[in-house]
Amino acid sequence: MTQIERIQKSIDHWKKMIEWVKKQPPENRTNYPLMMDTLKMGWGSIHCHLCHLYADFNTKCFRCPLQIKFGVCCGEDGDNAWDQVDKSQTWGEWLAHAEVLLEQLISLLPSEKEKYDALIAVCHTTINMIQETLDNLKKELI
Repeated sequence: MTQIERIQKSIDHWKKMIEWVKKQPPENRTNYPLMMDTLKMGWGSIHCHLCHLYADFNTKCFRCPLQIKFGVCCGEDGDNAWDQVDKSQTWGEWLAHAEVLLEQLISLLPSEKEKYDALIAVCHTTINMIQETLDNLKKELI
């Protein structure tokens, strides 16, 4: 699974949790076991597709794109919203922080321009390889 696929799976995961939380009374206390029983998922690292690849609590998740851009999840050294989600007392608080975290995850995806530039680079590489193959064939025929 590529990094972009992991980011997208994380986004999908948070969207599912957010949709479920929107149906909860906002003043009710957060309830991780209830979410786990209902959705079979939660906001802990065991359910994070990025943590599956990057979680190393000795190095503070070195190379995780979320950590690089926003700081570690479990800490107050950056703008990462996960810690605020985890510390939320009510579903209303949880939802507000989770929506920020979702935007942070979405911001990790490449822009349309970056996708276009990558596609153009692949096309140029392919064209160069074809040209080189044709040149080699031409030399063999001569």
